[in-house]
Amino acid sequence: MRINRFNSEGYVDETPYLALQRIEIRENKDNNAQQRRQPITPNKPSRVRTRVWHSQSQNSEAKHCSCKSQGNPTKYYTKTEDLSMENTKSTSQRIELIALNKIVPAGYQRGTKAEQVKKIIAKFNEAKLDALLVSEQADGTFHVIDGGHRTEALRKMGYTHAMARVLTGMTYEQEADLFARQDEDSRSLSWFDFHRAGVIAKNETWLRLEKILGDNGFQIGNGKDFKNISAVQTLLSILDEYGDQVLDETLCLIANTWSGLSKTTTREFLIGVAEFVHRYGMVNFAERMKDRFAVVCYEYAEAMKRRAFLNSTPAIVRRNFCRVLVEQYNKGLRANQKAYLKWEEK
Repeated sequence: MRINRFNSEGYVDETPYLALQRIEIRENKDNNAQQRRQPITPNKPSRVRTRVWHSQSQNSEAKHCSCKSQGNPTKYYTKTEDLSMENTKSTSQRIELIALNKIVPAGYQRGTKAEQVKKIIAKFNEAKLDALLVSEQADGTFHVIDGGHRTEALRKMGYTHAMARVLTGMTYEQEADLFARQDEDSRSLSWFDFHRAGVIAKNETWLRLEKILGDNGFQIGNGKDFKNISAVQTLLSILDEYGDQVLDETLCLIANTWSGLSKTTTREFLIGVAEFVHRYGMVNFAERMKDRFAVVCYEYAEAMKRRAFLNSTPAIVRRNFCRVLVEQYNKGLRANQKAYLKWEEK
């Protein structure tokens, strides 16, 4: 950050790494811009505001960032802004414990969803509770810009106060604009991020998943390498719905049947084979399905087209893919044979 520093005469110190020339542009009568250098003094008229930037030192109570130089008294880093433009409004912020009963609705806010509030309460963890983002009103109340569901959850759990980042000096229109733009610069965590953090945190679910993958020669990752599985959410859903054994046998069948074919570790194959294992076990899957990969892909695509389920829920994909696997498994078998698998709608 480039910043100014005043010397003892009130002018900008020309130390190379601190000097910042303030250039004032004024239009002449011919609409040609001229530049001129003007000294900055601490006692400028009210049209110029000098903002003191806080330090990031360990002393959180320090109000100014001081810098001691050789032979000079303590100086303050400041940034001077020209406020000559009309309708310019200053916005400041602070961290404060606020009363929840002082939070009032704002028209730009979305309504709270009961399911989301219940989810926050069920998995409540104070360490994960971010500070609310609110805008202070002239009457002492607050508008919530970010944290409406958290506010409602805290109320239902009996909390009376919450930590908040309080913005002051905002117009109603500025609040609405900030609400609409609050996620512009944020990036959601990916399933790869969740996996990496979960393993480091020694989360039980992620460690179980990591062990099952490793036992079958797979790992979480991107790319066309057969051993890399990117469908992390699908793996978790199998683990949650069917348990460790089904996921372990699913990966074992895929590895032994279609080793080297990266498309067999996609969402459709994983949940389809998992449903097959859940219904029939491992049976003689590897031997009968080894050369049927291309046929399975084609028949599944045709089946989804016929049923107009190209963008289907996991349950529909799972059932239809499993049906195709059963049909291909039964190829060449008579219905009265012991190895024949009977399909049942569930």
